[in-house]
Amino acid sequence: MVRLGNLLNRPAPDGDPTEAVALFRRAAELGYASGMIFLGFAYREGAGVACDNEKAVDWFIKAVEAGDSHSMIHAGRMYSRHLHCPEAAMRWFLRAAEAGQTESHLELAFIYEDRKSPLYDAEQAVHWYRLVAEANGGSRDRARLALAHFCRNGEGTAHDPAEARAWLVKVIESAPPKSAFLREAKSLLPKWEAEML
Repeated sequence: MVRLGNLLNRPAPDGDPTEAVALFRRAAELGYASGMIFLGFAYREGAGVACDNEKAVDWFIKAVEAGDSHSMIHAGRMYSRHLHCPEAAMRWFLRAAEAGQTESHLELAFIYEDRKSPLYDAEQAVHWYRLVAEANGGSRDRARLALAHFCRNGEGTAHDPAEARAWLVKVIESAPPKSAFLREAKSLLPKWEAEML
């Protein structure tokens, strides 16, 4: 049902999102977490149903209850990006981290880094960015660049221009050629080195 739903989950004339949602719902009602997840996506995107962020997060939470720990990330993102509730987002991302979902580390860093948030905590942001920066993932360069700024500014960690420079060098060594993080690191490195002289 979920596979067929995914085939139908395209705009007309090639697809039928309403029928896709019906198939996802049938799978969800039978207890399949994947049906619940795709229902959550459908409500989040308004594909085949009216956009409804509350229903989307409810389906992601049901998927967690059905055994899909990655849906903790989906629930956290709904609370963070769509429902603007950082406290609930943080709870889900922390649960995801405890369950071994490393994708949650960057999300936690973002929450703690947000100066407008009541949860702002530069030390926690640095902690989670370090975990991302030291892992082999697609977000590593973003985390390394963030750590360079934290070290340079002495926020959440000691003021350490040498460590800031080291993080920039790591970005330059590892980022893809067309990466915005690479461009920024290459732009900042000579300026920061000049300040260190």
